[in-house]
Amino acid sequence: MPSVLGDMNAALIIKHLESMDLFEGRYTNLKCCSFDLVSKKRRGRLSIVFKAIDKIQGCNVAIKVYDPSPQNMADLYRLNAFRREPEILTKLLNKTRCLQLVAGYETFTLETKMGEYVLSTPVFYFVTEWIEREIDDFFEKQNMIEASQKLTLFREILNAVEAFHSRGVVHRDLKPDNLRARDLPGDRDVVAIDFGSGVASDSDTSLDTYRSNVGAPYHSAPEAMLGLAGHRTVAKLTDYYALGCMLYELFHYGYFLSLTLRNREYQSAMLLIGARLSREPDTQKKYLIWTQEAPRIAKAVRLGPFFGRDSTAPRSLEGLLERIVDGLTRFDFQDRALLIPSVRDLVDTSLKVLDNSEAQARIARQARERRARRHDRVAELDLRFERLGVAERGRRNA
Repeated sequence: MPSVLGDMNAALIIKHLESMDLFEGRYTNLKCCSFDLVSKKRRGRLSIVFKAIDKIQGCNVAIKVYDPSPQNMADLYRLNAFRREPEILTKLLNKTRCLQLVAGYETFTLETKMGEYVLSTPVFYFVTEWIEREIDDFFEKQNMIEASQKLTLFREILNAVEAFHSRGVVHRDLKPDNLRARDLPGDRDVVAIDFGSGVASDSDTSLDTYRSNVGAPYHSAPEAMLGLAGHRTVAKLTDYYALGCMLYELFHYGYFLSLTLRNREYQSAMLLIGARLSREPDTQKKYLIWTQEAPRIAKAVRLGPFFGRDSTAPRSLEGLLERIVDGLTRFDFQDRALLIPSVRDLVDTSLKVLDNSEAQARIARQARERRARRHDRVAELDLRFERLGVAERGRRNA
């Protein structure tokens, strides 16, 4: 959690930046969209995001500013990660389904008068395209959204991840908050944002030792929580794990993490291999220990079945969805053999099954409606004949 002093400092920076233009007047109408000054609710602990107008391109852009709070300025790892983010985004330039960099790393000095004193604060920032639409509703209001729509969204998420993976970039903090939808004529692209935890696959590690995960714990793979967050060979497979978590969460209101916290075998496996890894400070040696020890330990870990009474998934899809989630979230990253094209094929099969199930349900419904109409006609004829019979008996009695 950010400190009270940090929030006060961020609020001061926000008020000043919203009253000025940046980059010689190119970026105007700055409005903070990641920190509510009234409620103090914020997205992101280390940066502040502004929506602004780019006068040259004539469109909205996102300006990401490093929060110059004292504790953040002293965190050299995070500061270097912020500087690294625009460098990572240059690898994605002109790549479809990828966040586009507008302007790279810039810095200026913000001077604030405090009585007789002038406080000089360095402000670091870079600029990306602005993508308006969030996808949170697919997760938070899933009862109101058709299964086919959720599967289509997940397919688009797969395409987005595949796109930046193909350029040698790994995200390491995939979650619904870090995904946006870009509307195109007759189409939609899902785009990953916030590459603050991202790395290039061929880059060197920033830290010698990683004691915890890099991204959000709700979608962190077990190896990332046990000291292998910085290992480049593992990084792509941690993105796969996050994909499995999100597919589960598209059809459940709870986090995938809740399954792992309730599962005794999973927790025992974490303790066993965690104890072994904690005694080794070298990341590469940790990796070798994992590859030797995890296959044996992971055999006892079974998280499924993933879809049941608390799921919003159609019964006809449960088997296919189980297969995808299981393949992406195996305890041992060496077992995550489902590559994105294979996952996409399973999603496409699920959509076809859903279409077929809906078609069969529609045929059955239409058959029931026809039977009901025939029953109503027969009942009407019977009533009419009965009335005619009553009338005939009345005439005879008269």
